[in-house]
Amino acid sequence: MGGASGTLPTGLTIADSNFFNAVTQSFTAGTKLSFDFTLSTQLDPGGTPDEFSFAILDGKGNEISTTGFGNPLIVVDIDSSHPSVQTFAGTGAYGAMPAPVVGPAVSSVPEPATAGLFVAGLGMLLWHRRSRG
Repeated sequence: MGGASGTLPTGLTIADSNFFNAVTQSFTAGTKLSFDFTLSTQLDPGGTPDEFSFAILDGKGNEISTTGFGNPLIVVDIDSSHPSVQTFAGTGAYGAMPAPVVGPAVSSVPEPATAGLFVAGLGMLLWHRRSRG
């Protein structure tokens, strides 16, 4: 709806062309639901805030009730250079539903000291083996 296009799992594009852009996708509930959200352009710093929100709808198309305004599970303020993430737990019949876990995308990079210790240990093993031989 609005400036949203694409298909899953290849990817969706949500353009900032309308006041409200939306994508709905059916899924079968399981133990985990995950997705990646990537910003590709500078967002407009105008008076209307831009945000990405994620909600789960019931079988009738109604948002599952949460403690957030408008019932989202996740809201990301994407107007700022450091987007803030808010999460909301379920309410009412869904009160036991925990707030979703949201974390930044990070790649694990070993610390230089860890790599140095690994190389030193490997060198000692090779030296020990050679001296026994």
